[in-house]
Amino acid sequence: MLKKHWLTGLIMVLAFSLTGCSSVVTTSDSKNSQPPSKESAAPGKDQASEKKYKFAVVPAGVHPFFEPMEGAAQQAAKDFGFPEVTYQSPQKWNQTEQNVILDGLVAKGYTGIAMFPADPVASNEEISKIVKQGIPVIAVGGSPAEPTDTLFTLATDVYESAYQATQHLIKSMGDKGNIVHLTGLITDPNTQLRIKAVETAVSEHPDVKLIQTISDIDAAEPAQNAISSLLAAKRSELDGIVATAYIPSATVARQFKQLGENRIKAILIDTDQSVLDGIKEGYIEGTMSQNPWGMAYIASYTLKLLEDGYTWKDDAPYFINAGTFLVNKENIDNYDDLVDQTTKDILKDWETKYLNAPK
Repeated sequence: MLKKHWLTGLIMVLAFSLTGCSSVVTTSDSKNSQPPSKESAAPGKDQASEKKYKFAVVPAGVHPFFEPMEGAAQQAAKDFGFPEVTYQSPQKWNQTEQNVILDGLVAKGYTGIAMFPADPVASNEEISKIVKQGIPVIAVGGSPAEPTDTLFTLATDVYESAYQATQHLIKSMGDKGNIVHLTGLITDPNTQLRIKAVETAVSEHPDVKLIQTISDIDAAEPAQNAISSLLAAKRSELDGIVATAYIPSATVARQFKQLGENRIKAILIDTDQSVLDGIKEGYIEGTMSQNPWGMAYIASYTLKLLEDGYTWKDDAPYFINAGTFLVNKENIDNYDDLVDQTTKDILKDWETKYLNAPK
């Protein structure tokens, strides 16, 4: 297994709002993890210690989506032989706060950064400043606005994921009925793509109507209030819910279970334990998995390759899909294996496909 099953530790409580404490990871969370292959593993730590590998993973804010990245970065350090990776998050989803962290890392001599931009536009000024100092920046989970000086973005194809989710939902509804879309922060670079994807999918089915899109609810209290109000007011006229943000998905799963609701179909996103339980118990139709663990693991490994003298190919794509697939009753028992295999498949030809070897 490339990763430890981190899902069971995620319990959705108020602490999963978009405020919290900054943190730096100094321990590994990967008892069962193994490198993707012996051939791709880098030299051991004694050899690596001669080099100055100082890498950091910096998410946009405190949010459960980012939590797998902590252990993934540390596992990459173990597997490929470089020092522990710093994981540090701003207290709020705010570009100014994220910039303070990034400036501090640069001042301390960090040589590579993987980050989720807090603001897709405003982040580019900070990114350019870092890159001009010879420090590569990789975007993970979400992309800054292009053009950008980030080397590449490794993330979910959020448009395709939301489009597929909506198509799966419509099929489960018998190709007719009313849908509500629950989504995240408007400032998240992925939200507008998800809104457009859901609208496009619905437009392809004349007997399906998108009656409401509810955004800015990817935090515990807003999600609880919005979904409770939605079900109180429109439960009888609703036939389906598509959620494209983590906390609304978990909230739907919990409320459906509390209400015993299994008429309204729901396709959600991410794999909070409440969502997985809802699928097993029949309250939830399915959920679109993402791969934040693989994003941080691959990005950390790539930062090492860059410091070892590899260069990003001029003709390599800017955006690389980290993988997404529908989790439902048919495959839920094999979920961990599917995520592991997705990461292995990406890594299989990573060096030769995207990077030039040192001269």
